[in-house]
Amino acid sequence: MMRILITLLYCVLIDNYAAGQDSIVNIKFEIDSKPIVYKDALVKFINNNDTISRSIEEGILHIPASVFRKRVTVFFYIDRYFLRFDSIPITINSLSPNWTLGIDKKPFNPATSSTGRSWKKIKIVYYLKNDDGRILIVDRAKKSVVIRKNKYKV
Repeated sequence: MMRILITLLYCVLIDNYAAGQDSIVNIKFEIDSKPIVYKDALVKFINNNDTISRSIEEGILHIPASVFRKRVTVFFYIDRYFLRFDSIPITINSLSPNWTLGIDKKPFNPATSSTGRSWKKIKIVYYLKNDDGRILIVDRAKKSVVIRKNKYKV
């Protein structure tokens, strides 16, 4: 009985310790579906009037534990590009922790902009693809929305 109690206590302590740690995600950047090597990248997470800044170094972003599994505003500054995503869920696929940030110019790639709406007035679209099949997209309206969520990875 004592062994079970010690094991249970150990699991609870390890779980609480892991919950306080930053999560790591690999960041890729693309323009018109072509991978781009970037030099400078900074991310700002805004949650309840608190701003946490993190640099992306060697393609790796440390996500603060305080914003993980919450909806926050995120600013990505990658080279000369500024991408803002409002109220997005910060989640990571633990088996494949990758995010792809992208910019798409006309003509738009159907994989990132096939929502069935008119794109005539839109000149540029940017997006965040997360390996759980979710794509968050922003157009000139400056509001991010989930446009596609696949159950199965293609």
